[in-house]
Amino acid sequence: MKSHPGQNRPSTRTTVRAAFTLIELLTVIAIIGILAAIIIPTVGKVRETAKNATCISNLRQVATAMLLYAEDNRQVLPTSAAGSENWIFDLTGYYIPRRTSYIGQQLASLPTAGSGQKSIFLCETNIRSVGAPPSGAASTYGMNHNLSKLSLNRSLQTSRLVLAGDMALYNNNWELRMQPDAVNRLPGKVHNNKYHFVFLDGHAAAQADYPTDANDVFWVP
Repeated sequence: MKSHPGQNRPSTRTTVRAAFTLIELLTVIAIIGILAAIIIPTVGKVRETAKNATCISNLRQVATAMLLYAEDNRQVLPTSAAGSENWIFDLTGYYIPRRTSYIGQQLASLPTAGSGQKSIFLCETNIRSVGAPPSGAASTYGMNHNLSKLSLNRSLQTSRLVLAGDMALYNNNWELRMQPDAVNRLPGKVHNNKYHFVFLDGHAAAQADYPTDANDVFWVP
């Protein structure tokens, strides 16, 4: 059999590796930018939703701690008085074990605002508004001052009566008060334009508003 010229010659063709063109590279960059624009806000919303859920959980546990305190003190709630004796001091040792590691410790050893530690008394969203009294304790929540030392041995609309909630500004009493001269003791609207409250029956909720009448059952038993 005759061989044809070049039939047995090795192929001189080489495989050329495909490379990105400038247009393809710019397209990839644009797609990454679009995905980032979609994902980043979503991650932010998820993070804020988690913070909101944590805050609601904190308030429920604060309410539970107050009610546990009342059971051990003739059905009387803690005090919201100013000074070294207030509801946070009264609740030392009544924290929920599964939520914090500070059970039974002295108040001075509890985490303070800005310390990087977590506490059921600190809302991560609202932490910018608080300070720490000389004791070293800090809270972003305030107790309804009308419930200070309130006896639970009476008829109460527990599902409508607010027990505690987010504070708008720092005050060293850690209390909520609906009065014209109590600007620094008003509730804080810090969760997607909503307020977080926990009520005397133990349920917590996010609300778009609250009664501004100081004599409303929301505030007064």
